[in-house]
Amino acid sequence: MSYQEALGRISDIQRQAAGPAATAQPAAAETPVAATSSGSTSFAAQLSSAQGATDGIPVAAYKSAQPVQNGKLVESLYAPREQAAKAIAARFGLHITSSYRSPAHNAEVGGVPNSLHTRGLAFDLVGSDSQMQKAKAWAESHKEMFQEVLVHDVGSGLHLHLGFRSS
Repeated sequence: MSYQEALGRISDIQRQAAGPAATAQPAAAETPVAATSSGSTSFAAQLSSAQGATDGIPVAAYKSAQPVQNGKLVESLYAPREQAAKAIAARFGLHITSSYRSPAHNAEVGGVPNSLHTRGLAFDLVGSDSQMQKAKAWAESHKEMFQEVLVHDVGSGLHLHLGFRSS
């Protein structure tokens, strides 16, 4: 089962669990969320993968090649990380403010040379300090996924920076 098929399956299960009133398709930007029998949202169910997952994050999000190959973003390598970042943002009530940046854009915004953003591996998320700290603690407990986990302000405002690993 492909990653996109898995996401579609999650949406189907969601609609079935919600009953006939839930016939509308989720917007493309929404992260699929599955409901547990108690009605609460299961983070692990948000991004389960037929090929295996760690706390709901597909292995492809942190054990695949870097998404930028020969200076070009490869969507199939970027998409699992983007979906994982969206699920983390949804779980902790955060918003993604920065993701992939071309080297030129990275320089414009004052990013560090060789930033993980320019390799398609980093995402910046914002929210309340407590939300960011909770997400940071969660990410730090999943070191196999992340090579950088920081809550910092480098002139653009306080944010959580998550840098995924690659193979």
